[in-house]
Amino acid sequence: MQKDITRILIEAMLDKSLRDLNSNSRRAVRNLVDMGVHFSKGRFQKYFLSCVQTMLQNEESAYYDLIKDMTEHVDRKILFTFGMNLGYNGCTKGAKVIREVEKKNGYNVPWALSLWVDQEKMLHTPDTYQQIIRQGSELGIYVYLLFLENGQAETLLPLLKAWPDCAFVLFLKNTEISDEFVEAVRRCSNTMISIYADGQTDTVCERLRESRLLYGLHYGYGEADREKLLNGKWLEENLEKRPYFTFLIPDDSCGEQLQEDVYQQILSVRNSQSHAVFCIELKRDLQRIDAAISEDACLLGFNGDGSIRTCKGTESGADRNIFVNGLEEVLRFSAPRER
Repeated sequence: MQKDITRILIEAMLDKSLRDLNSNSRRAVRNLVDMGVHFSKGRFQKYFLSCVQTMLQNEESAYYDLIKDMTEHVDRKILFTFGMNLGYNGCTKGAKVIREVEKKNGYNVPWALSLWVDQEKMLHTPDTYQQIIRQGSELGIYVYLLFLENGQAETLLPLLKAWPDCAFVLFLKNTEISDEFVEAVRRCSNTMISIYADGQTDTVCERLRESRLLYGLHYGYGEADREKLLNGKWLEENLEKRPYFTFLIPDDSCGEQLQEDVYQQILSVRNSQSHAVFCIELKRDLQRIDAAISEDACLLGFNGDGSIRTCKGTESGADRNIFVNGLEEVLRFSAPRER
C-alpha cells in the first residue's frame, strides 16, 4: 500500500511541476529535481539526481534550454507517462523486484531489455514478443529497447498498447513511419522514438517534432567513425535536427578502446553543458545504470532469431534462445551472479 501512496504523491508533484515549467522553467526544473532527490531510494537515483542538481547550479547550462524546448514541443502526457514509467516503475518499483529476484534465484536481471524485432515473427506469432515482455515485467523489467530495421513501425504498436506501465524506446532504421503510427504513439504516451542518423532523417525528425513526440537520433559506430565522433563533428552535424537525445551504439566489430574513448567524449560533452541535447553511449551507460541498481552489471538482449546478445557478443544454443526457453531459464544459463 505504501508504494501506491508514494506513486500517487510523485504523480501529483510531477504533474504540478510540468505545469509550472511553462511559467518559470528554471525554478520549476530545480524543484522537480529536488523532489526526485527527496523520493529517491536507490543508489543510481541518488547519484544521478545529485549530479543533475550540481549541473543546474550553472545558470548558463544548455540543459535549461533543452528542458524548455521539451516542455514547449513534447506532449505533456508523454513527458508525464514516459517519465513515470522510466523513473518510478523502472528505477524504483522494478529495481526493487530485480534485486529481490537476483538475491533469491542467483542470476542477474537486466534493468533494460533490448530486442531486435523480427517483423515476420511479430506479424504471424505476435504473442512471442508479448510473452517476453510479460516474463520481463514479472522479473521487474519495465524498460524495453526495441530495434526495427527495414520494416513498418506500426508492427510494434501492439506491444506499446499492451504494456502501458512500461517505457519503450524504439530504435528505427529504414522503417516506414505512417501518420497512423505517429498518432498511436502519441496516444500511448509511453514511448520515445529514435531515428537512425543518416541523410534521410531531417524530414522524419520534423514530423515527429510537429506531432509533439519525444524523439532522438542514434548511430551505430565503428573504427571508421573515430575522428568525427571524437572531434565532435558528428554531433554538430546533427544538432540542426533538434533531437532531445542522441544515442551512440558500438557495432559488433568495435574495439573496447574506441568504445571507451567515445564514452569519455560523451561524458565531456555532458559535463560541458554546452549543447541542448542529452548524449548517451548506449552500451556504457546501460552498464553503468545496471551496476548501480544491482551491483553486477547485466547488459543483454535478443537478436531477431532469438539468440542472446551480451556485452561479449552473440551466444548460440537452444538453452540461450528466447524463442526456445523462457526468459528466466535463459538468464539462469547466461547471467549467473558473480557475487
